[in-house]
Amino acid sequence: MKYLILFLLTLFSFNVSTAQVDAHYWTNQFGGRALLLNGAVIASTDDETAVFYNPGAMAMGEDDDFSLSLSFITPSYASLKTRNYFGQGRSIKDTEFGFAPGLAAIGFNPFKYDNFRVAITSFTRFKSNLSFRYRTLFKVADAENQIYEANLDFSRRLSERWVGVGASWRIFDAIGLGVTQFFTFHSESTDFGLRQEIFDGNTNALQASWRSRTKYSFNTNGRMITKFGLALHLNEIKIGLTLTTPSYKELWGKASYELDELKVFSPDSLTLATNLDDAELLDYQTPLSIGFGLDVPIGKSRVSFSLEYFKSIPNYTLINDMDDPLNGLSESPETTNFRVSTGNRQVINFAVGCQTPISEKSTLIWGFRTDFNQRRKQQENVALQILSTTPSVAHLSIGNVLEVWDSKFSLGLDYGFGFNNSSSPRVDVAATNIENLFDDPNIGKVSSRFQSLILIIAYDFSYRK
Repeated sequence: MKYLILFLLTLFSFNVSTAQVDAHYWTNQFGGRALLLNGAVIASTDDETAVFYNPGAMAMGEDDDFSLSLSFITPSYASLKTRNYFGQGRSIKDTEFGFAPGLAAIGFNPFKYDNFRVAITSFTRFKSNLSFRYRTLFKVADAENQIYEANLDFSRRLSERWVGVGASWRIFDAIGLGVTQFFTFHSESTDFGLRQEIFDGNTNALQASWRSRTKYSFNTNGRMITKFGLALHLNEIKIGLTLTTPSYKELWGKASYELDELKVFSPDSLTLATNLDDAELLDYQTPLSIGFGLDVPIGKSRVSFSLEYFKSIPNYTLINDMDDPLNGLSESPETTNFRVSTGNRQVINFAVGCQTPISEKSTLIWGFRTDFNQRRKQQENVALQILSTTPSVAHLSIGNVLEVWDSKFSLGLDYGFGFNNSSSPRVDVAATNIENLFDDPNIGKVSSRFQSLILIIAYDFSYRK
């Protein structure tokens, strides 16, 4: 009972604001050693984070009666800069400072069985908060005293919480099998607003305007994900294998959207389309993944490798709603269609890390990992996709693990960098005038640059009788 109370109190400690620019498969790592090794722990995990990384390894560690892994107060700084979306040489930037998602996990040997171990965990798998705000104002080229104004207000927020219970059995001294059942709670919203207007510089009268806003959100609560793990310890060599199922058996989900588009062609001519409605969430998918890990001694050090294959998800529809915004009250009803689709590419992420003892109580650790962007491009809402994701990112970390009172305290830094350059639709504000204000965006080079810095602070507590 006291362990359960301690765990519940630990969960409340994570109700702090977090800031991450975007969420890919390997955006976040959990636990002190895993953070410093940058996720190269599928074979080498030796604490309660094994309930997530490899359930088969939970029973392969030291025979602790009770242990707690806790990642806390990990300050993070992230910056995403997008260039040329509003024309050559123009840039917009989102900078976030907050705390990276944390994890709490407890493990114990029930009924005093040394070869059987149970763990309970709760952590924020994804936490994304991305926003852009931009305004420009200048005189229209080759026009007599016309003023052009553009305002962008964009945000995308994503949160996904995982709660899991895992069990592991050490069949022989060299083999461990395990499984963890997760329940996930996903929340996501996207809001894109763009206003372009042209004024008469003499009278300030509005001559033309295009205001549009697209917003949607959806939630899935209680979806299940099952993870299987195998751990092999062959003398000094460790091997790990994992299989993670796609999510299944949604308990509850909902969606909503908002549309608002106003086109003013002249003071006497305009069109308006607006709607605000709930909708059915048609589908939500996560990929099947397979992980492999290897941990080998090289001199006084141990070198770890991990890779994980994520199966592709073909394009599918999240929301597809047909609705009459005027609810039949108009004599000439017109239905509007709102559709959101998504899909994921096949991705293989890999990580390499090294642990080198520098004293009896201290270990130097470094790691490198990839975090490839898995999102497919869609035909609709192209502008949303350009602004709502970061490029593929590479992470490099270094730090130290100190043993204090039979427990482990981790401290280090992680730096991430990513760059992407692609041909995409863009709003070239410098070339906008009344004649082309309502034309489709031109195709041009749009680049994104991402940087992040995370201060790693984690504590792994072990209680031994």
